[in-house]
Amino acid sequence: MMMIMISSSQFLLFLVVALMVFGMPASAFQVFAGGPLAKSPFSQGQKHGEQQHYETLQKTLGIPNGLMNTLLQQNDDFSRRIWLVDNSGSMRQEDGHKLAKKPKASASNHKEDENWLATNDDVSRWSELQETVLLHAQLSAALHQPTEFRLLNIPNAESGDKKEHKRRLSFTKSSSASTGTIVPSSFRVGYDTSMKDGFKEAQSILSKTKPSGQTPLLQSLATIREEIVSDLLPQLKADGTKVAIVIVTDGAGNHNMDNLGQDEASLHQEFMDSIRELLEGLPVTVVLRLCTDYGPIVDLYNQLDAELDGLDVLDDYHAEASEVAQHNPWLNYALILHRMREMGQSSQLFDLLDERTLSRDELAQFCQLIFGTPEERGEGDRPLPDPNTDWIGFLNRIQTWQKDEKLQFNPLTKKMAPWVDVDFLSLFSFVPRN
Repeated sequence: MMMIMISSSQFLLFLVVALMVFGMPASAFQVFAGGPLAKSPFSQGQKHGEQQHYETLQKTLGIPNGLMNTLLQQNDDFSRRIWLVDNSGSMRQEDGHKLAKKPKASASNHKEDENWLATNDDVSRWSELQETVLLHAQLSAALHQPTEFRLLNIPNAESGDKKEHKRRLSFTKSSSASTGTIVPSSFRVGYDTSMKDGFKEAQSILSKTKPSGQTPLLQSLATIREEIVSDLLPQLKADGTKVAIVIVTDGAGNHNMDNLGQDEASLHQEFMDSIRELLEGLPVTVVLRLCTDYGPIVDLYNQLDAELDGLDVLDDYHAEASEVAQHNPWLNYALILHRMREMGQSSQLFDLLDERTLSRDELAQFCQLIFGTPEERGEGDRPLPDPNTDWIGFLNRIQTWQKDEKLQFNPLTKKMAPWVDVDFLSLFSFVPRN
């Protein structure tokens, strides 16, 4: 597995910018990974090797070797990521969900309190989106994953300026700030721009943007498809890589000046067809990160999720954890897993977690994504027992592996727990054989 090199000085800059320039608390990455932020051994002017850097990054995220390798593998699998950020007027509705730490007044000395995460339901959908986008802007920059975030509407501008909007949507052209008072409608991280400038631009754009206008998802997806076909497809095929498209929205494509008179069902069908065209004809993975609890929209996306491979539909963290538990109650759905799914993953197993019970072979594969393969763990002479023929032996090995790993906060039990509930699996052998 090839790992992408990230210099220690760049990662240090990331931490310094996060903690000092933006005034972010030391627990900023804790909200990403769900674990305490380890003290960085870096100091100004120090030079460390690649291995030292990865160890520090992994310790910061608080994740096992296997999951770190899985995270870095995405750099090889995806040439770039494109986020479509819904800044339509409906995002102002106050039914969003944000993560919240336990209030200090109610905190005790228990280990759980250091990692306790609840949901703040008294926020706007836009606040939920801002939290998600800023965290992923940080991660993409730290990993040097080329990522562009595009607002669906020109911020704080007249809705009729279509030509300017289309120009701003193109990631093959400059996304620098325009003249005048119009806020830029896109920003990049993970390219050659400095981390400091990337973060400042991301925070500035999101803080200055006031949700307004419609939800022109159809036009935005058509622009992305045109760009991939005309500019990227030959290189994607040659490299065997994909483009991850992450749509953060509270609805489907809706009415605008181009489709007045069409009924809602027709518009929804057009949107579903545009997703199908992307997935069936191009090397892309699509993630739909919903910022709404509105039943018809949730049902629409879930229908599409069930029909198409390469598409993952996600709700907020706690809601998604409940869905995963319905099908795979043996898994502690730690926050880092949710964040990785939001990014788009090459392994279909992440998508299946909230759709059906993993088979025993799939469970074994997923455990190796978390803990690493026997070869990666230096156990090449001891293959992982086949769960179809040696279920108990398989569970014993997984138990041995996770004894070396940090406990993770379980959003359902509100307690620290291992990644895999081996006792549950041993008592309830409901996992289907292959």
